[in-house]
Amino acid sequence: MVAVSLLAACTGRSSSNSPRTSAPSSAVPGASARSAVLGPVSSVRALPVKGRMAVGWRVRCAPTPGAKDSSHCAVHDQAMTPDGGTVLVGEVWGSVRVGKTRLSGGGMSAALVVRLDQSGTVLWARSHGSRWHNQFDHVEVGSDGSIWVAGLAANGLHPTLPRRPDLTGAGDDERPILGRLDENGSIRWVADQALPVRDLLYTPNGLLAATSSGDVLRFKAGREGAPDQVHDLALPTEEPAGVAIGASGLGQLRLSMSGLWQLRSVRLADHWEAIVDRWSWGREAPVSTSLGRVHSGSAFNFRLAIGEGDLMAMTSRRTRTNGSAVWYRVARTGGVVWQHDVSLGPFRKDDYSLEAAHLAVQRGRVLTLFTYGKTAELHGVALTGGGANSGGFVQGASVLQLDLANGNAVQVDTIADPCVAASLSGPGVSYQGFGAAPNRLVVPGDSRGCDSVRSVAFELLPAQ
Repeated sequence: MVAVSLLAACTGRSSSNSPRTSAPSSAVPGASARSAVLGPVSSVRALPVKGRMAVGWRVRCAPTPGAKDSSHCAVHDQAMTPDGGTVLVGEVWGSVRVGKTRLSGGGMSAALVVRLDQSGTVLWARSHGSRWHNQFDHVEVGSDGSIWVAGLAANGLHPTLPRRPDLTGAGDDERPILGRLDENGSIRWVADQALPVRDLLYTPNGLLAATSSGDVLRFKAGREGAPDQVHDLALPTEEPAGVAIGASGLGQLRLSMSGLWQLRSVRLADHWEAIVDRWSWGREAPVSTSLGRVHSGSAFNFRLAIGEGDLMAMTSRRTRTNGSAVWYRVARTGGVVWQHDVSLGPFRKDDYSLEAAHLAVQRGRVLTLFTYGKTAELHGVALTGGGANSGGFVQGASVLQLDLANGNAVQVDTIADPCVAASLSGPGVSYQGFGAAPNRLVVPGDSRGCDSVRSVAFELLPAQ
C-alpha cells in the first residue's frame, strides 16, 4: 500500500522543564531507522507525600433475581465525553442489571456499552450480540459526541455485519470488528477488520484506527465503515517476544497526534531489549529508542500512556519475594528524557505482591495505580490493605504520582475501599482504559471481584 499523510506532523521538543543530558546518537538494536539517546536521567530520590483518595460514584453490575451467580460484567476500556460524562465498554455474561436496565449475555458473552453522566448516573446501558463471544475492547468518543468501538463479534451482532460461515459450529464466525454507535448506544454500523484494532484516536479529520500489523485506517462519519485513507507503517516483524521472554504488554500500539508509537523487543546475543518506535505521519522510517534490557519472568508487564506528546512507558517485574518498577518518558523526537526506578517488596509469603494495574497522565502528573495484599511499601510509604474479598488476595489499592517534567515521586495516595482493589484484579479486566479527567480518575473493573458490591467501574476523587 502507498503511505498517505493523514495529519500534519507535530514538531517541537517536549516540556522545557524536562532535564536532559546531551549524548551522541547511537543505533538501536534491530532498528533500521535513526535513533536519538538523551540520558537516561534518573529522578531525584525524595520521600513522597502520603494522601488518601475517596471513592465518588460506582457503577454496579449485579445478577438479576434467579440468574446464575456467575452473571457479571467486565469493563475493558472507557472514554470521556465532551460534557464530562463517561462511556464504558466491555462484555456481559449471563443476566445482569446495570442501573435500571436488564442486560443479557446471549449465547456466551455480549458486547457491553454504558453511558454515564458526570455524576456517575447510568443514562443508558446496552448489550449487543446473541451468540458466541462478542465484546468491545476499545472506545473513543469524538468532540462531536460520536462513539466509536472496536473488538470482537460473531454473526448476528448487527445487520450491517456480513455473515461468515461457522464451519464447526464452535464460533468460527468470530472476527475483529470496528463500528460506530449512535447517541443512545445503538449500533449505526459495524465492519469486519482483517486484523484486530489495537488503538483508536479521534481527530478533526476523522477516526484513526491502528491494527496489529501497523496499518492506520481513517474513518469519517459519512463513510459507513469504509476507510478513505490507509497509512501502511510496515512495523518490524520479529520473533513473538511475549512468548520468548515471558513478558506481557510488548506489541502495544498507541496513537497520538504526533504519530504512532510501538513497543517491541529485539533479541540480542545474550538478552532481549525493549524498543520504542514512533512513526510521524507521512514518514516512512521511525525514530527508535531503546529502553534497555528486558528481563525474563512470568510477571513482567508493560504499560503505556501518552503525555504532552511524549510516550510514558512503565515496566514492572515481580517474583515471590520482591519486585521492581521502572518508568520512562520517551520524547517524540527520540530518546529517554528521564527514568525513574523503584524497588517493590520484600513480600511476605502469605501476602500478595504489589502489582501495577494502570498508567495514565493527568495535569502534569504520571499516575500509576497499584494493587496489593495485606501490607506493602511503596517509596517508603507503608500501605495496608482494607479487608478481605472474594479472591482473598488483593485487598488494597494506591496511586503513585510522578512529576511528568522530571520523574520525581510526588505523592502516594491510598484508596480506602477494598472493593476497588478487588474489582481491579477481576479475571475479566484488561489494562487499556484508566481514565484521567481533570479532577478525577475513572477506573474500570470486573464485577466478580467484590461479592458484596458487584461494581464494574469507580470514580476516584483527588486526595485531600
